[in-house]
Order: sequence, then structure tokens, then C-alpha cells
Amino acid sequence: MNAIRLVYDAVPDRLSVPPTMRRRRVEVVFLALDEEPVPALTESIRDDWPTGFFEQTAGSIPDLSERETQGEHPTREPFP
Repeated sequence: MNAIRLVYDAVPDRLSVPPTMRRRRVEVVFLALDEEPVPALTESIRDDWPTGFFEQTAGSIPDLSERETQGEHPTREPFP
């Protein structure tokens, strides 16, 4: 039996198929090696920000100078 074992510390969203296994009949098994599930990405991101962070920082970028006029858009001939 030709077997390839890959262990990931953090499995990516997409896995590459080794060239020797392409276009062959294979079995793919996902086996978690840790006891506890990893929290969902959205939960970990939400937990990383201090409470009220977005409310406190919304609109904190200073006002930018007014944009100069872009001129008039040319009128095209109608499509036949």
C-alpha cells in the first residue's frame, strides 16, 4: 500500500493532492488529533477586540480634503 500521512497544526481551507495520488482511487480521512474543537473563526476574531472598540473608533479618521471636480463626462453617440 502506498500511503502518505500529513499532519497539520492548523489545517488550511484547501488541501493539495500529492502528485502520486492524483487521478487514483483514494480514501481521505480527517481525524482530529486534539480533544477540544477550535472555536469558529468569527468567534476568535470577535473575542480579540476589546468591548466597544468599533463604536469608539468609528469615524476616527480625520476628514479628508474635498475632492476636485472630475470634469464633465463626454456624451457619446447613441448606439444604433
